[in-house]
Amino acid sequence: MIRTLVRRVARAGTGDGDGGRGAAVPLAMAARELAEGARRLPGVQGVRVRPAGTAARPRLAMTVVCAEEADLAALYTALEKGPADRCRSMTKMSDLPVTVRFKVVYRQSPTFPQTGA
Repeated sequence: MIRTLVRRVARAGTGDGDGGRGAAVPLAMAARELAEGARRLPGVQGVRVRPAGTAARPRLAMTVVCAEEADLAALYTALEKGPADRCRSMTKMSDLPVTVRFKVVYRQSPTFPQTGA
């Protein structure tokens, strides 16, 4: 069973990037770095990051597959302060939004109490 939790990480700032075509290559490279950095965090089983949005308003969409015992709050904080922050620095876009979707993989489906008939 997989449970999904979506969090949007948006950082206020002016943004130094041009937001146009010139940012596409650094954004793709930064997305790879973001994925590699996230894979190193405890409890992470898999990561997928892709550039999204428009040329004028780029963003990154990230899916993180986590183990059942992963501390999502700690993982979210570690992503924001580590890989996502480095990604913003690489692209020179301090306000680059990163959408994070957590997928939690359980070893077995939770059992629900039987209702009497």
